[in-house]
Amino acid sequence: MEQWIPFAWVYWLCFICASTIRALHRRRFHQPLPKLDPKELPGMLLSFLGMTVFPLIYTLTDWLAFADYKGTLAMEVSGTLGMILSVAIISKSHRDLGAQWTHTPRQVDHPELVVHGIYTTIRHPMYAAHFLWGISQALLLWNVLAGFGFLIGFLVFLPLRLSLEESNLKQTFGESYSEYAAKTPRFIPRGKRSN
Repeated sequence: MEQWIPFAWVYWLCFICASTIRALHRRRFHQPLPKLDPKELPGMLLSFLGMTVFPLIYTLTDWLAFADYKGTLAMEVSGTLGMILSVAIISKSHRDLGAQWTHTPRQVDHPELVVHGIYTTIRHPMYAAHFLWGISQALLLWNVLAGFGFLIGFLVFLPLRLSLEESNLKQTFGESYSEYAAKTPRFIPRGKRSN
């Protein structure tokens, strides 16, 4: 590992921040631990390995040195900025969702379609934040497994999760969700906000 170590620790600081945001939110709104659809397990497992196990091994040992690649200071700075933005989007998404947030695509007791805050610009800001996280992780952790592991796992996981979530939202909110979806992009904001 030829990397300047403090930048690798930026990853862990952001990881702790994002995990704390989610844990506090779950506790505040009395969210149960998630029950996953068995079809999601491979993607979730890959994501877990890529977000925690491989980065931890990479940061603390040289066991993954065979998969290292050469990076630059510009990559580390870009990765740091991307991580910070990702954590900010995760935080804003949780705040805007409030009690409507769940860890899995299931209904809350009193469902409301959230279309304010960050949800005026994109429908799935948490997934956008996780995609940005995956890219930023690869810029910060100069190792194929530790750097790209989460992004690969997330891209395996996302299509099924998105299908389940969109289906649940259409079933729950009907035409209201269809109208919202028609004017609000999934992941990347348009130049002008939707109303």
